[in-house]
Amino acid sequence: MLRRHSNNCMSIILNVKQLTPDSFAKYGQVIGLPAEPADKNKIQRWADVSAPDFQGGRPVIDLLYSNQRPLKVEKLERHRNSTQTFIPLSQSPFLVVVGEAKIAEAGKNDFDPSQLEAFISNGRQGITLAAGIWHGSPLPIGNSIEFSVLHRSPDVDLDIQLITLDANSELMFS
Repeated sequence: MLRRHSNNCMSIILNVKQLTPDSFAKYGQVIGLPAEPADKNKIQRWADVSAPDFQGGRPVIDLLYSNQRPLKVEKLERHRNSTQTFIPLSQSPFLVVVGEAKIAEAGKNDFDPSQLEAFISNGRQGITLAAGIWHGSPLPIGNSIEFSVLHRSPDVDLDIQLITLDANSELMFS
């Protein structure tokens, strides 16, 4: 929902949704145990829970630490040709803000802040973002969070695109 203020500022109010495979499907995949292990004394394996795609690029794993901070998104990014996977190493809940890339007319930006959505993870769920999906860095709820991030090596080509939100815009969560 968009709300314009008298001082020409705009608030974008995002209703936070639970992160589930169905609710997140148009943005990528949710990684998490589909159920509690039936027998906690045995090893159980759930195969092929995510399908990263690096379009021929070299996959790399980074570590990401995000300290507790205000729930504010100032920049978004997307990887036009490859996926990006965030696997939480700590079990702290976090928010992720995402938006679909639209086909733009020549010379026009395809970013539409009114199309952004926010999801909350229980802290045990990771995500694989589909290629082209706008997203912010995960926002910790309460405690700081740590992630293992699997993505395409940035030295292959310019797969990443960054955008800064308008200084007169703010994202709010409900």
